[in-house]
Amino acid sequence: MNHLGQLPSEIISLILQHVSEQQDLYTCTLVSHQFYAETNPLLWRSPRIRNDTAVQQFMNTITTTTTTSPCRHGEVRHLELVDWIWSDTQLMTLLEHIGYTLASLALYNTTHITDASMQHGARYCPSLQRLDLKKCPHVTHHTLHAFGHHCRSLRQLLLIDCPCLGAETFTFTTTTTAATEGGLHLETLALGVPFSGLRTKQALTHLTQGTPQLTHLTLTASPQYFIDRLLSFTLAWPHLVALTIQGYKASSPFSSLKHHHRPAKGGGSALISFLQCHPALQVLQLEKGDFSDTTLDAIAALDPPAGMTRVNVSDNHGMISEHGVRHFVKHCPRLRSLAMAGCGIKANAFPEAATTTTTDTTTTHGDSGGMDTFAAHLDHVAIDKIRLASGSPRRDSW
Repeated sequence: MNHLGQLPSEIISLILQHVSEQQDLYTCTLVSHQFYAETNPLLWRSPRIRNDTAVQQFMNTITTTTTTSPCRHGEVRHLELVDWIWSDTQLMTLLEHIGYTLASLALYNTTHITDASMQHGARYCPSLQRLDLKKCPHVTHHTLHAFGHHCRSLRQLLLIDCPCLGAETFTFTTTTTAATEGGLHLETLALGVPFSGLRTKQALTHLTQGTPQLTHLTLTASPQYFIDRLLSFTLAWPHLVALTIQGYKASSPFSSLKHHHRPAKGGGSALISFLQCHPALQVLQLEKGDFSDTTLDAIAALDPPAGMTRVNVSDNHGMISEHGVRHFVKHCPRLRSLAMAGCGIKANAFPEAATTTTTDTTTTHGDSGGMDTFAAHLDHVAIDKIRLASGSPRRDSW
């Protein structure tokens, strides 16, 4: 270790606030004894274990406590278990020792962890605020009921590619003890790759009725009809401030639930109707979609005006044009950020934008054999310039 002298703990704490990568934190422990003492609790807060050897070392440390070498498991706040290297026995041992301090628990592709152990483990996590389940082949609605019953602070839930979740998945939001006593209020929900049971009317009804406090909703890798059915519950989630939908196909034949004909490309009437009923929405992310200026025009024409401050239409494969973007900016009075990377709009279409911050640094060969740079983002400065040039009021004049 280096000998840097004694630095104020506040200085080291400020330095570590700018270190986000786990490996960089490990490096910081080698700088000095003081850096080690300040960094070690951060490593314990969110341990990352990726192989069998690390699993065994972590388990040994968690279960071994002596007077001369006290265990630091009381500092663990976020636990992420990945892949087949974890078993039921290890999960239960971990939760028995550190579950009471956990704020978030994430299981990704844990093929050897069963539904029964998850149900039992929930009782050890009374302070859990976030639960992520991704590619967990054995998890059923019984696990969610257990966490809904024991974890009254649960506010964030991610469910992606869990094939055993069925129509009863969201009944825990209304039937568990925490829910009936008013202690369960989901605020953030992310759904992805929903299997058939999760796409039923029964499941969606339980979802919309049991999550009235929802503020953030994310839908990824979901069938279009599932998205449109969910958006058809226009009166759900009155407190919603952020909506993310990846892969929204506004040209899909399912994008209008009220009409049997195929809507015009870029329409997305289900989305527009939903936005009309949620004027308080602040963030709208529609990445990897398929729509045109028609959708942007429809959002811009909402009455009352759309209140979004941040919109992302990156990697859209429809037909968004410079004209459509400018019209959208002019008619969305609260907009402060518009991301459009991957939409094929040339950077020189927006001379108002600062090159260093608002263009895609990835260049591609144009038809003429040269190199083209594409617009990626308009920040509040560029947006204000566009509005001033058109005579539209700036945001700070509202």
